[in-house]
This record gives sequence, C-alpha cells and structure tokens, in this order.
Amino acid sequence: MLRSTLLYLSNQPRIFRFVRNNRLAKKFANRFVAGETLDDALSAVRTLNAKGITASLDLLGESVNNEREARAAASEYLCILTASISSSSTRTSPSSSRRWA
Repeated sequence: MLRSTLLYLSNQPRIFRFVRNNRLAKKFANRFVAGETLDDALSAVRTLNAKGITASLDLLGESVNNEREARAAASEYLCILTASISSSSTRTSPSSSRRWA
C-alpha cells in the first residue's frame, strides 16, 4: 500500500513542484538524488569514487505507461551507459531496478 501511495504521489505535478521549490523537502531529497542532470550525477559519482565508494545510477521514475515512454527510458539508460564508459574517471553502473508497468 505504501508503494502504491508513493508511486501515485510521484506522478503528481503539484508534489513535484513542492519538492523542487521547498527548501526542506529539497534538502531531504538531495540526500538521495545525485543530480537533476547526467553531468550532475557523474560529478557526484566522481566525488564518491574519490572516497573509495563505487556507485550505481538509477533514472528516477518508477513506471512507464506506454511504448513511447519505455523507449525514452531505454534511451536515457543508454546515455548513462555511454557517459559512464567514456568517462574513465568514474566507477559506476546504471541500476536496473526501474520498474516498467
């Protein structure tokens, strides 16, 4: 039940705007989110790698509802893979935990 509630909330534009614009909510979310762009995420991975920590990157968003969204998600993961491979200074891999509906 908690999962379905969180999935519902994650798809609500008002909730998204609240988290993005609320300083406290953003601070909480930033603890778990490496960045809003791939460059931000790779920079965070490099920082972790410098401390001897490896990382995995996950494209946030728990579900897709049609083929177009699935293809877009696959394309984003290919970008993550390409960037991770071409950046020899990062030790990371994309997470395969995204769930598609």
